Amino acid sequence: MRSLIICLLLGVFGASATSVDRPNIVWINCEDLDETLGCYGDDYAITPHLDALAKESILYRNAFANAPICAPARNCLITGMYPTSLGGQHLRCEIDLPPGVEPFPNHLRRAGYFVTNYAKTDYNFKPDGIYHYWKKDLAPWRARKAEDQPFFSFFVLGTTHEGPGNFRDRYESAVAGLSSDKLHDPAGAKVPPYFPDTPKMRELWARYYDLVSAMDE
Repeated sequence: MRSLIICLLLGVFGASATSVDRPNIVWINCEDLDETLGCYGDDYAITPHLDALAKESILYRNAFANAPICAPARNCLITGMYPTSLGGQHLRCEIDLPPGVEPFPNHLRRAGYFVTNYAKTDYNFKPDGIYHYWKKDLAPWRARKAEDQPFFSFFVLGTTHEGPGNFRDRYESAVAGLSSDKLHDPAGAKVPPYFPDTPKMRELWARYYDLVSAMDE
């Protein structure tokens, strides 16, 4: 299964004059995902929520993952540098960031932001000291001490990660709440030309799109 990452960077409405200069930011990171969304013209995808969000957002049409697996890609996202430059290209390597290179949330902290993380980091370096608040909380900004403090909240949604795609019990758990009209018929699957177009591949491809629907929910 393809191992690409796409991010949506969203400005969230503010409540004070200071938030005009320092807008609240929610970053949603969806794993192992490429343009398999309706807003990118994929008519096999069933993603009404993200499609609606895309209509009110900036939609990037020329964005590419720097690595074909998760941790090196996150290494780039959080530092703004190619992991080949930092030595973080190999999965599960543990590097020390060189002097002058630091995760971008550190810059937001210095600018007065309340910085949170919903789930994983896995940046190929230790994430110590990056986040003020690190819990599976759908509204982590409520933990900040002052309501007028701007916040940056990073969410990692693992629904489309390789685990639910490869293990039936995890797949069934992920799609348990989906209505039947959100599930995909393998007969209609558009198998990319670099995969064999076989019944099993169609089944796997449809399952992957089911997970995309579950992520959209």
